[in-house]
Amino acid sequence: MENLISLTLILIDGSPFVLTSSNINFLNDFLEIFCIEFSENGDAVVCSNGIENQTNIDAFIQKYRNVNSIERIYQLKNNLKNLPENSLFYIVLGKLDSENWVGYFSKLLSLNKIEKNDIPNFVENEEFLKFIKIYNVAAFGNRRVVIGSKGYCRFCKTHEGNYNSFGSLVTFKNESHAISEALGNKKLITRDECDACNDRFSRGIEPSLINYLKISRSLFGIKGKKGRSKLKGNEFEIDKESINIKYDGTISELVSLDEVSQTLNLADNDYFVPLHIYKCLVKFAIGVLPEQELQFFEETVSWINGLKTTIDLPRIISFDTGKIYSEPLLFIFTKKLNSYIELPYTYAEFRFANKGLVFIIPFCSKDTGKLTTEPDSEFDKVWNLTLGAHPNIDDRNILRYDFTSEERKKIAINLVVKNLKFGENAFVEEPNDFQ
Repeated sequence: MENLISLTLILIDGSPFVLTSSNINFLNDFLEIFCIEFSENGDAVVCSNGIENQTNIDAFIQKYRNVNSIERIYQLKNNLKNLPENSLFYIVLGKLDSENWVGYFSKLLSLNKIEKNDIPNFVENEEFLKFIKIYNVAAFGNRRVVIGSKGYCRFCKTHEGNYNSFGSLVTFKNESHAISEALGNKKLITRDECDACNDRFSRGIEPSLINYLKISRSLFGIKGKKGRSKLKGNEFEIDKESINIKYDGTISELVSLDEVSQTLNLADNDYFVPLHIYKCLVKFAIGVLPEQELQFFEETVSWINGLKTTIDLPRIISFDTGKIYSEPLLFIFTKKLNSYIELPYTYAEFRFANKGLVFIIPFCSKDTGKLTTEPDSEFDKVWNLTLGAHPNIDDRNILRYDFTSEERKKIAINLVVKNLKFGENAFVEEPNDFQ
């Protein structure tokens, strides 16, 4: 078996870049881009982001244009191009865990004379340091990644050319996305999700999450697979630019007016199933896990596929991110210490538009605690740990949801309407419009 060697670049934009190969010549030529030589002593090397790097990267790409990992070099080229000229960065032999990465990143900020407060979302407090000692963190969606290899589906556990347990022939002809393309994902591509499973999920569980996030998609004008989304009901249409309400003298069950609170209650035409939302989020997470981790989530995959049922699941946290994400971002937290048995082995955080969703990946064979919707469960323990590491999250904007129901629900839109006089069958607008 060939020995794989990894190189890690730590840039001042906070994004780690890892290049792994068994080809020493390939790695040596990569290091020559920055005029340094390969060394097995593991020392970190400080490099400068000079103009000549772009020329050297172009020559490297031309030489290794047929190598599978060359897409990663294109991404690095763009990352360096967006950084200040002559800014410093680290190259380290090997992969870094979260704790070591924070240490190098802190030194890098000092070398570049950058204050930590100037870096968005950078946190270094006691709770955060405790957190990264327990969990490794991996981010997906901030760069293009192709996951897995064709031939065997991680969801139906069937080889190409055979029929899976759902009666479908397993093929890998189409491009599958680890996160729904309808949510704007263009960067996370998976090769080990077969066409049949991709179609089954896109018709089954994924529409519920897509519809659940429809308000945010519409109000912030985020593009999906078919362009920008609009909220539509029988009497209204809402998008980033306007709110249009049709009124013919009557009010249907889809539109109601609350005169006391001056709230206009609208119901979208689309539905969502809470349980499908949870399954879809977990499906996204399973789709990006390393292959060696999948053995611990066989029951989880059975649950996603509808082959396992339960009436009790951990709650999902929803919070306001404080910024707008035009593309989905997924964080996977994997426990690296066995001593914290009360904490789940893996959980995830999904960010899209202005919304963040934190959820435990259930039915992991490494978990010993009971997953439950009750207070003081594993969920509360992991959330308290997460919240301590994210002091910028306002606890007042946090909501806890039980997503175990299989009942279809409509999307509710409640608009606070001020300065309007309500009549018997209509309302008359005064000087100000909707607030």
